[in-house]
Amino acid sequence: MTATIPTTEPTQIIAGDTLAWTKSLADYSAADGWALSYVLLSSGKTPITISTTADGADHAVSVAATVTAAYAPATYRWTSFVTKTTERKTIESGTIEILPNPATQASTYDPRTHAEKCLAAIEAVIEGRMADPIVEYQIQGRMAKKLPHGELVKLRAVYRAEVRRERGGPTKTTIPVRFSHV
Repeated sequence: MTATIPTTEPTQIIAGDTLAWTKSLADYSAADGWALSYVLLSSGKTPITISTTADGADHAVSVAATVTAAYAPATYRWTSFVTKTTERKTIESGTIEILPNPATQASTYDPRTHAEKCLAAIEAVIEGRMADPIVEYQIQGRMAKKLPHGELVKLRAVYRAEVRRERGGPTKTTIPVRFSHV
């Protein structure tokens, strides 16, 4: 069974996987001599250029797994453009996340997202406070103040919502609020 080739740019890929998609551009047909290219940019990363080949009127993208294996994991901003002789036209742009190749990760690799790591850290602080509830102290004239429990609970709710959103769950969250009499 042959896999269906997508007709849109991916939003996420894994380094080391083969990339393939086909793009139809009625105004810039490959049959008319237009060539489609992509440039992926991310801060501090080597730019990635992807060229296409003509597939009738369409533009076919095919990047070998050996090539994508060298892609640095990050979120990239891509821009596509067509060229024909001395003309160049920008077509569209978007973002793509390149994930690390799981087959080449060291044992120290932590696959959790930023939100998952923050949520775990906040929950660890809340749990640790049960054994040591002191929020403010002073030693030799230097004062230290920890984030109050209520603020930690609010932060936990925010990061729980973000993790839920990343996992495709509901996006609404309830942040506990308490009113006191003045």
